[in-house]
Amino acid sequence: MKNWKACISSALLLTVVFHATRGQAPPQVIPVSPEAAALAKMVNYPINYNTGIPDIRVPFWEINVGGMKLPIELVYHAGGFRINEQATRAGLGWSLSSDLQITRTVNGKDDFMTNGYIGNPLVKAFYPNYSTCPSCAYPLNPNGQEAYWLANGDKDGAPDKFTYKLLGKSGSFYFQKNNAGTGYTIVPVPFDNIKIQYDNGAFIITDTDGTVYYFGEPGVGDVNQLLAKGIEVSGSVDWNGNCATGNCFRSAWKCKRIVNSAGTDEITFTYSNKTVAKYRTYRDYLEYYDNENPCNVGDVYYRSNMYPLNSPTMTYQSLLSTIGGISQFFKISSPKYMVYYGNSSKAYFYVPHLNSLNNVVNRAYEWNNSTNYGSSINVAGLSVSEISFRGGKVQFNGTDKLNYIRVLDGNNEELKSMHFFHSYTNAINVEQAKNFNGLNFQGTLYLDSLHVRNATNTYERYALFYENKFCYGNHLKGHDAWGYPNESTMEIAFANNVMMSLPTINIIQPRFYRDVMGGCSNFVANVPITISWENPWAEASHKTDMKRGILKRIVYPTGGFTDFDFEPNQYMEEFTGQLLLTNKVHQLSGGLRIRSINNYDENGVHKGQLYYRYGVTEEGTGLLLNKPSRTLEQGRFHYGAVSYEQEVAYLRAPDYPHSCWSTNCMNILAIEKKTTYHPASALDYTYGNGSPIYYLKVTEYKQDLGQETGKTVYEYYKPEEFHDYYAPLYRENRIPGTNISYLKTDGLMGMQKSVASYKPKTGFGYQMINKKEYEYQRYLRPEQIRVAYVFQRVLYVIAGGHFTGNTVELYTGLGFGSSLHYPGPNYVLGEYGIPSGRLLLTKETETSYEGGDSLKTVTDYVYNLPYLQPSAITTTDSKGQSMMKRVRYAYNFPGTQVYNDMVAANMISHVVEEVESNPTLGVEVARKRINYQEFPVGFGLIAPATVQSSVKGQPLSTDITFNEYDQYGNILQYTGRDGLPVSYLWGYQNLYPVAELKGVSYASIPSSYKSNVQLNNPASDAALQTLLDGLRSTFPVERLISTYSYKRLVGIQTRVAPNGQAAYYGYDPVGRLVWEKDHNQHIVAQYDYHMRGPSLPNSLTYANIPVMRSVSIPSTRHFYNHIVPGGTYLSSFNQESVDHSARLFAESLTFPEDVVVDPLTVNMAAVRLTYSIAPQVANPSQVEMDFVKDGAVVATYKFYPITTPPQQSTVYVPEGSYQLSVRVSADVNYQNGCIIYGFMGGQYWDDFDQDEIYVLEGNESYEFMITTMLYN
Repeated sequence: MKNWKACISSALLLTVVFHATRGQAPPQVIPVSPEAAALAKMVNYPINYNTGIPDIRVPFWEINVGGMKLPIELVYHAGGFRINEQATRAGLGWSLSSDLQITRTVNGKDDFMTNGYIGNPLVKAFYPNYSTCPSCAYPLNPNGQEAYWLANGDKDGAPDKFTYKLLGKSGSFYFQKNNAGTGYTIVPVPFDNIKIQYDNGAFIITDTDGTVYYFGEPGVGDVNQLLAKGIEVSGSVDWNGNCATGNCFRSAWKCKRIVNSAGTDEITFTYSNKTVAKYRTYRDYLEYYDNENPCNVGDVYYRSNMYPLNSPTMTYQSLLSTIGGISQFFKISSPKYMVYYGNSSKAYFYVPHLNSLNNVVNRAYEWNNSTNYGSSINVAGLSVSEISFRGGKVQFNGTDKLNYIRVLDGNNEELKSMHFFHSYTNAINVEQAKNFNGLNFQGTLYLDSLHVRNATNTYERYALFYENKFCYGNHLKGHDAWGYPNESTMEIAFANNVMMSLPTINIIQPRFYRDVMGGCSNFVANVPITISWENPWAEASHKTDMKRGILKRIVYPTGGFTDFDFEPNQYMEEFTGQLLLTNKVHQLSGGLRIRSINNYDENGVHKGQLYYRYGVTEEGTGLLLNKPSRTLEQGRFHYGAVSYEQEVAYLRAPDYPHSCWSTNCMNILAIEKKTTYHPASALDYTYGNGSPIYYLKVTEYKQDLGQETGKTVYEYYKPEEFHDYYAPLYRENRIPGTNISYLKTDGLMGMQKSVASYKPKTGFGYQMINKKEYEYQRYLRPEQIRVAYVFQRVLYVIAGGHFTGNTVELYTGLGFGSSLHYPGPNYVLGEYGIPSGRLLLTKETETSYEGGDSLKTVTDYVYNLPYLQPSAITTTDSKGQSMMKRVRYAYNFPGTQVYNDMVAANMISHVVEEVESNPTLGVEVARKRINYQEFPVGFGLIAPATVQSSVKGQPLSTDITFNEYDQYGNILQYTGRDGLPVSYLWGYQNLYPVAELKGVSYASIPSSYKSNVQLNNPASDAALQTLLDGLRSTFPVERLISTYSYKRLVGIQTRVAPNGQAAYYGYDPVGRLVWEKDHNQHIVAQYDYHMRGPSLPNSLTYANIPVMRSVSIPSTRHFYNHIVPGGTYLSSFNQESVDHSARLFAESLTFPEDVVVDPLTVNMAAVRLTYSIAPQVANPSQVEMDFVKDGAVVATYKFYPITTPPQQSTVYVPEGSYQLSVRVSADVNYQNGCIIYGFMGGQYWDDFDQDEIYVLEGNESYEFMITTMLYN
């Protein structure tokens, strides 16, 4: 097949087409003069406001070749760490941006195995409307074999999820089967126009600009052979890299090479084998068995208060031996339950009985050698060791611990390097930790410092500090419901059979049988069974523990530093009390968000702060897709257990010599209901993109040099906004009646709704100066990825007789020989689709405000679906004047060979034509077109041949003709509108233009220049300039010749103009511009880098966040807002101390005497704010009220104890409409009751809703009270 190659990016060329009315400017091939970076500015970290996670990066280098840009930078993920988190070789939380790869999450069976998802012909495409393809449904007969095969993992109905990372793009994809089930396409989720191919074990992804990525290499092999192909392997991999039990699968495909869209350049990756890593998770659980009708068990009914079960030495193993094995389990009295401690060497089997007073007495039987590892997997991984490209390479030293990154040019000379300095934080019980993490485990790796060097000389240094360094890993047990550390986190060495993460479980036993004699009449009805442990809050989130090991400070080479202040996410929990009273209360949830970012100069002086408040009314909460369920137990409203039910049916077949192969010749001896309980953490509470929370609104307050300089408000659409029947948003974690989790889609939420910028008003408040609003349309592919699921709710056990059939025969629904009662349906089964879609911007409205006036610009976007590039863009200003730009791409020109070839190469984002028109007048304003063709370079280079333009509907005229390209897609000659050729000579391995010859055709340049080794690899700058000077004597003087020389991979060194005047540029050993000189070697600009290097403070610094308190004058009913700016209080103690100091100061201030009272504020509403919270219920450290008007906080007061006199606890606000935003400390575990809110006065009586707008009337009195609802 012909290997069509792509072209150089047309983005450069389009910049000239935009000016067609003034004549076509030539392409800017020569680089502009370099400029020094403004190092005095503090680093600005962009925030993912929707999740509250800052984007923290330390840049080092960028590979830039053939139109491909690969940044080499350190990226920090600041969302917090789960307890089994393992540090990368760069350090905990840090990763390399250059790690391009595909990773996989296996759902069910490995997709690539026999009868896996791909090879299962019964799996077909899914359509929300069944009638679209009735034959596509999976044959899920509840009594058929296919349901059994799916339920037991013999076949696969769940697609694996693959996650990819490209240059500037990432997402996931699935294999989607066709309608026949015999083939597949690979579909991105969210949908994208990238093309993904699977080739004999390797993946090829072609981006929309034609750039091709190769992940892994084709072929099969053992673990070491797959690693050599760039493929990581997970499963039962031993420490020698062998697949111990054959249960291994390919888990990641590393990028081996990237080929640019022109097919002329590539970036290649080399990898080294990492030490095999071990990942484990542990989970406590309980299995509860109940036989509601044990009457047909027979004469033998083993009870724990009778022989032989009452023997003091009996263990679970000996118990099973006594009753005849596990198949006779039903003969043990009901109820009974087994408790498994995560990673313990022991479990405990409990058989309760009733004493003479009908009290429940528990009897425990120890089960030794029942180690419960939960899940365990080893990973044979890879680390990039070298990235090579035309002109140089980047080396990475240190497979498991990164020592340095070094950049080398094409002559193997070092340009700069970054050296890493780490420390380990180890476990308390080191030897035990090695048992769980591997014998090479040294603790958690933290990155402490970075040095930028050339050879042995250091030019820049960074220092990094963390909150409470902590040793994460497999040796830990105990965490919150999201998996993050909390007060229960401890090392397994100290936790075995001591700590249980399950909450108290209360069960009402309908009938507790003393025996089964005499027609089963000897029972006690509705007996409460309580299974409890010491800590019901074992999985509650904790703000201090969750911040263990999180980044606190970055100290820059200048000596200045940035501090990060994180806090746990929060959500609103609905507490239900007696009398059906409900209330929404702040609670912590898993994961961290940024609260403030503080900047300091090199002397430690606080220079500025960014402060973030979350929630629609800045109350601090976000939305959880699904949250841990709560249960009320002994007055505590803690996380409840997660459970699912199954039935265990014990069957008896006829005795030998009779044979029986199906259920219709078998009797049911007993049916027990088995309920499995897991802690709340058994479920995944994240969204499809992995985020634990979703914020609808985030307000960023900015402060510089102690003064407020404005705020920005970011709003997002609700998570369900673009979900419906065709793309459901599953709020349940599991499919009802099963233990199977939903597979979630991505790409249909998290879209920006608006961004509003404000400037501070004089005195107090903000004035909006700009607002951008966004609207979207949803695109869904008609086909979806099918998921077929089967949960086996009935478990059959052969308890006796001669059964000659296969297990599958028990699930055919043929009925039974005899039974007193029958189990329910064998399965819970069904199917659904994973939609592949995307949200596309359809309208952007920008409004600017100034001096009471506003200017509005509306931009509308239209798409030619399924392509995601805009096909038409219409802009309308405040006067109603519109301009439309229609954009056409290669796929808009079918039938033209070159454009057909571009589409085949997935070069679909290159703009071919733009037409601007005035819709009001119905006239064309301007047209621009790039005409592509195939040039005889390499295997065929598709590149622009001409650039044409026209105005006012006139015929197109040619502005530029590209006559010739070299083998790397570099322009050798173009001809402008004036007909004069402009040619280029390229040097330094064809990376840089070394000569521009205006008025000279490329063919007329002597061949001695075109193939001269001095151009490709100059011996020196002087030697190259001497050679290039010969061009000026070769051609007439009217030919304009400019020449250039470079420092490889850094920048231009010498520029000689056609008049012979030269400019020179000098760099330091790490590539920073230090001087510019003119033709006479006089310095015209000089750049100094004052690098003090990070001073190492003895302690960290904590800065208070801004605090606002409103002050009222009761006699005149006026109020004033006091604001304590962020950074007013600094301390080395902790964050809570400085925030407390700021609050105390704000609350101590009185109404300033010099403030002129606004006469419009005379009509004030009086609101008394009090609380009466029973100490046995809660003791929140913060109880405050924000009065929110038009989406902004305009007043803040704290609540007072109910015993406070009314004149002191009454506050005043101007009459008007408000949202009343109550803020109560989220780190409270409520016991013996909950708090409730009551609002009274005027037209309101004890009905409060945080989302409601309340009209407060002037000269009216109101009361807002927080009280306690006690539980019995």
